[in-house]
Amino acid sequence: MTDFANGRKRISSSFILTKIGIGIGTFASCYNVIYHFINDKIDEVTFLFSFIIIALIFIYFFINRQIQVDYNYLTETIYIIDKKQLTEIAVPIKRVIGIHYSQFWLGNNHSYMIHYLDDYHTEHIIRLHPKLFDNTIHQIISDARATNPELPVTLWSFGWTIFK
Repeated sequence: MTDFANGRKRISSSFILTKIGIGIGTFASCYNVIYHFINDKIDEVTFLFSFIIIALIFIYFFINRQIQVDYNYLTETIYIIDKKQLTEIAVPIKRVIGIHYSQFWLGNNHSYMIHYLDDYHTEHIIRLHPKLFDNTIHQIISDARATNPELPVTLWSFGWTIFK
């Protein structure tokens, strides 16, 4: 939930444009496959569009299982919201132990891996897909570095990002 009055705002992408594109692509591909079946023109194109449908459905389910991430700049807290399990985890910025640029990206919008410790000092990793043109990740990095100047931050990636 976005609450600007209390300093909390959503920083993760909702992928709405991607979902619309997947819907249009799936509809067009299904139309093409049905058209070929009705006209008995089953060929390579029909199989190609069938695979496109399967790929688009897979991408849609991948996007739908992404978590929502909010940041409250007043309390310096990251909120991890899992809408499927109806849970919300509050992570104070002092518990962040690393922020790393990830390989997954779309255009100029990159994702980040945020490593944090829970109440039992167990390390967890979340993948943040920020909103387009949102620079809140840089505020999170500066807030985390103010708390922990030795915080490992990589804003580049060469291969898969591995951190321990």
